[in-house]
Amino acid sequence: MSQSAMRVVTQAVTSFQSDNRNNLWSFFLAILMAVYLLYLAVDRIYKIHLHPLARFPGPKEARLSQKWLLRVSEDGYPEHVFEKLHEKYNSRAIRIAPNELHIDDVKLYKTIYNQTSTYTKYEGFYAGFNTPHTVFAEHVPNLHKERRRRLNPFFSRRAIGQLEPLLNEKISELGRRIDSQSGPYNIFNAIRCTTVDIISHYSAGRPLGQLAKSDENFNGDFLEAFDSLSKVLWKFMYRPTFRQIVTSIPTSIAKAASKETRLMLSLNDAGHAAAVKYKRSPPKSESAIVFSNLSDLGEQDMGAEAIDLLVAGSDTTAYTLTVAIVQIANSTRIKRKLVEALDTELADAEKLPSLVKLEQIEYLNASVREAVRFAIAAPGRLPRVVPHGADPLVVDDKVVPAGSIIGMSAYTMNFSKELWGDDAATFNPDRWLGPGGKSLDTNMCSFSKGVRSCLGQNLAYAEIHYILAYLFKKYEIDLVDKDDRIEAYDRFTSYVTSHAVMVDMRRREATRG
Repeated sequence: MSQSAMRVVTQAVTSFQSDNRNNLWSFFLAILMAVYLLYLAVDRIYKIHLHPLARFPGPKEARLSQKWLLRVSEDGYPEHVFEKLHEKYNSRAIRIAPNELHIDDVKLYKTIYNQTSTYTKYEGFYAGFNTPHTVFAEHVPNLHKERRRRLNPFFSRRAIGQLEPLLNEKISELGRRIDSQSGPYNIFNAIRCTTVDIISHYSAGRPLGQLAKSDENFNGDFLEAFDSLSKVLWKFMYRPTFRQIVTSIPTSIAKAASKETRLMLSLNDAGHAAAVKYKRSPPKSESAIVFSNLSDLGEQDMGAEAIDLLVAGSDTTAYTLTVAIVQIANSTRIKRKLVEALDTELADAEKLPSLVKLEQIEYLNASVREAVRFAIAAPGRLPRVVPHGADPLVVDDKVVPAGSIIGMSAYTMNFSKELWGDDAATFNPDRWLGPGGKSLDTNMCSFSKGVRSCLGQNLAYAEIHYILAYLFKKYEIDLVDKDDRIEAYDRFTSYVTSHAVMVDMRRREATRG
């Protein structure tokens, strides 16, 4: 056979082999695609029709993945969406994710959240905060109990009573800042700066100096970091792969991804730095420092706790106070009654009495209670896992299977007409007056209930009493924004819309020396 003929035969064989290989690859890819499509179809059928929660109503998209939950969360206020769905389906339990129910049956709250509850925190939700093993995020009951035991003494009523000089010091600094410049004032940021300085000083013995360092609109560097954390929080919760990538790659690369990620990681750095600084050089202080009971922890664990203390002890209370100021300033009747009560009992805003005495000013205490009910710092659901071996959880005559994730919210409880009457959506301090007022505390869930209730609620109540008393005793406060422009959004903790809440504040004649 000639060489040219041999080349033709060789080329033909090579081409045949190549075609066969290509055909095999094409066939293999087709099989993979078919298997994947079959998996999607079976998964869809299972989640919609065969899943243990299939009997409970909810949006079809919510039954299939967490994408729906992520979207409604990022839209601003998921509890409003859930509330409408409960009405639409006429159901006490709606399915908001493949294995999760949102419940609005107020009679079940104390079954799920109580001192002896075996409903444990859902790990996947709390992992989104990226502060593992902290008092807030720890889902293992024994580990949570041990960590909380360390911190409880610092947030008892007695401990907060000893903190009154620090509260007065920081609130007076807020007053000096207000007096040093002309309005209008960004009251949300002003109070955030104050609460950040209080909790950072109490935690680490050194304030972060937001009142001193912030600009004329009270924009502080840590406030920007908090805002950035709030913008990525839902993605961290509902996109665990995204969270794992961001927290696994080198920090320098992650920070380059976006401004929000950079600032969020900077907040983590700040928590770690505070822990390291305390360990290496504990500040000398005659007053208590929270870190003193955490110093035997590793730097990472101590830093995570520092972040939780900062966030939980600042923006939460600041939001409640801001909404309270808006509601009081917007009502001539409520403001008049509060100011009259303060003028009767207090001689000077700069010399406030003890918390016990402030709590005895009936209308101030009623305003504080109503602020905590109405302006919920953490309005959303707190996911729990239905335990095996416990009494069945029955909603709408249906048993919720063990292993399911369920949750109820402070929003559901605090705005329930069943518990609060037809004016549940109205800011009304008068509901707390009289002999029946104290009993309303049983219905309020702003700080949750049971063994997992908010560690810092005594500090929050103290700050709200002191700051409301100080501001309304010293200043005439009027809104610059119309109330209908002030909207809240939920990033686990509540925030106000980005244009802020602006108020005019003028010294009251009665308080001028």
